[in-house]
Amino acid sequence: MSSQWLAMSCSSMACAAIGAMVGPGRASRNKWPVEPFSDACIALCFCHGRGGATRSVHDMRVRARFQQHLDLCGPTELGEGDFVIVTAASSSVGLAAFQIARMVGATVIATTRTGAKRQALIDAGAHHVVATGEEDLVARVMEITDGQGARVVLDPVGGPSFEPLTESMARGGILLEYGALSGEPTPFPLFSVLGKSLTLKGYLYSEIVSDDAALDRAKAFIVAGLESGALKPRIARTFPLDAIQDAHRFLESNDQIGKVVVTV
Repeated sequence: MSSQWLAMSCSSMACAAIGAMVGPGRASRNKWPVEPFSDACIALCFCHGRGGATRSVHDMRVRARFQQHLDLCGPTELGEGDFVIVTAASSSVGLAAFQIARMVGATVIATTRTGAKRQALIDAGAHHVVATGEEDLVARVMEITDGQGARVVLDPVGGPSFEPLTESMARGGILLEYGALSGEPTPFPLFSVLGKSLTLKGYLYSEIVSDDAALDRAKAFIVAGLESGALKPRIARTFPLDAIQDAHRFLESNDQIGKVVVTV
């Protein structure tokens, strides 16, 4: 298994998320189906893959990104003019979400715990960055969106941050939950959901790989993005297998921006 396969596979889950939000058959309107990127926490590789190691760079890149095209219960049609909040933004999934959102003309609001990675996230494609440990998320999102809130949220965290995320959303918005990184209970935001007519959608990777039509749309979108250069998987650092402990230490430091790759 090559380092390229691992790196590309890692970014795969990221694209799945926003890709699903754009909707089948919308290419003529510069919109695609957007869905959540699933399994954002798989150790050094985000994408499960369908079979053995891929044999070409083209196939590796397809695997690395096809997770974003899933059909939600009713396509959300992420597109120009929309605001999308991307949490856990410095992950490879988050970075891929930036690229996909930009491809369809949406504005990205990235969240991160501190301001240490602010400039790196801006450089990676976020339009705005909110450091949730230092700023009021709801107030900042309302300021950025001129009081309307974000129509789409991509979140792999859950936990206590779930409620303020829904408070930051626009009326009729959709939140795509594709992970549970928090480990703490996730309260149901009843009043936000009722008051804003929100949709909360869970996502699993199998939703796209088990649907041939959705998978074909995802591949077409991803290949087009890779060929145009709009989609570029980002690798933070590469380690040889005999330095696996160093790779884990680097992951645990939370200093990475993008994927950590181990070569075999």
